[in-house]
Amino acid sequence: MEIRSIGRPTRAEWEWVWRGCAWATGFQSPDWAETWAVVTGGALRPRARRIEFSDGAVAILPLCATRVGRGLLRAKCMPEGTLGGWIARMPLGAEHVACLAERLRGGLGELRFRVSPYAPHADHPALPVAGWDETLATDLRPGYDAVLRRWSKGHRAAVRQAERAGVEVRRGRGLADWRTYHEIYRRSRARWGESAQSKHPRELFDALARLDPRDVQLWLASVGGRIAAGAVCLTAARHVAYWHGAADDRFFPKRPVHLLMHRAMRDAAESGRDWYDFNPSGGLEGVAHFKRGFGAQALAVPILRHHTRRARVAARTRRWLDRAAPRA
Repeated sequence: MEIRSIGRPTRAEWEWVWRGCAWATGFQSPDWAETWAVVTGGALRPRARRIEFSDGAVAILPLCATRVGRGLLRAKCMPEGTLGGWIARMPLGAEHVACLAERLRGGLGELRFRVSPYAPHADHPALPVAGWDETLATDLRPGYDAVLRRWSKGHRAAVRQAERAGVEVRRGRGLADWRTYHEIYRRSRARWGESAQSKHPRELFDALARLDPRDVQLWLASVGGRIAAGAVCLTAARHVAYWHGAADDRFFPKRPVHLLMHRAMRDAAESGRDWYDFNPSGGLEGVAHFKRGFGAQALAVPILRHHTRRARVAARTRRWLDRAAPRA
């Protein structure tokens, strides 16, 4: 097995492969990469690679790149340290991943990203693994009734409490809902203070509002017509990622977040998804404990990092990432 060719995919091909990949996540879509390019004013740019193997198999490696000085580009997959790695419409074996690993070590300059644990052979020994993280995810394949039985008693009781309190959950629609959610997030961030792990501008949520609502879902929980909590989920063929959440502390006693998770997870299961992914917890044990209450299990996430000598980086980066614009 060897790599026959490497190039830039068209945007249409990238999306076609992503939509047909059984292990893809919403973080590997061209929409996600392009959204961050807009939000960063072009500082972070999509630079996916199309890799064809000698047996005819084709993989896409979603990548973004940012300049770090003197023409040096840093490749990453994907923005915000989310899950990345190779995608394909056909199964990839260990031989394919070994070839990919060789190219990752020698042809991408400064490289860093987290490999999705759903990708085949994500733990291949040839990959330049610099460390490990974990994501917490609930396996939906046994069916949603079985999923609910794995919830903690406290979480199940919180759902009943929210229902008795009149909490209502719906899908957000349109820019107004997204801006309302951003306001809840802004209030949450003020409450978190220095412990806040993100400071996303309103422009990001405005950009997400313009994407296909089948791919980026906004869930809102309300009490008496007032938004109490929200969640942003990114979807792929068989995966849903709970990427972002915020809640108004004035409504905490009514437990809106638990009912919101209940509805979002049930929707994911009924739409044929295999996993509801809560994402890494940033080392916050309280956050991880909350996620495990929803039946989430830990999945190992390899962190790839590779640095080449600076003199070789510039040439390799030009070949891989500074080629002409993608084909139309």
